[in-house]
Amino acid sequence: MTSLTTELGYLTPIERSICLWGPPGAGKTTLAPRLAAELGLPHVDLDAEVERRSGASPAELIRGQGEQAFREAELEALRSVLEHGPRCVVALGGGALLSPTARALAHRRGLVVGLEVATATLESRLAGAGIARPLLESGLGPLLAKRTRAYRVAAHLALPAEVAPERAAFVEPLAA
Repeated sequence: MTSLTTELGYLTPIERSICLWGPPGAGKTTLAPRLAAELGLPHVDLDAEVERRSGASPAELIRGQGEQAFREAELEALRSVLEHGPRCVVALGGGALLSPTARALAHRRGLVVGLEVATATLESRLAGAGIARPLLESGLGPLLAKRTRAYRVAAHLALPAEVAPERAAFVEPLAA
């Protein structure tokens, strides 16, 4: 099993934050702390940062104030993390880089790593997650139809994340 830093040795030492991006269920939240530990960097879950700053979960913001209000809070949190915080590994929300402003910020201040996962695997992971996701109420298919191109175009590099995130081949086990 090779680590991400071994497999992508040209990224070491890392001078920018690493932004993990991909569809809901790709494993961003699970992989970010593991990769951060391997690299000796802090990690930030952008959805958790939005919740910490606003006092409302992403689902509550979307239901209460609409998706646009959530995206504005998400951009503000991303700007704070990437422009004012230390280098880190960021687990982005699935729609975090849909806006050109957010995408430009992530490209300027970070390395965007797209996690690629088959639709059937995403559906399986999401079915057991038990997390409120109002943007998936009409199903994963319509969301992916809108975002798949953006996921590919916005990433500096793509990594397959088909295996369970806790068993991903590009992150060495942390246990001794």
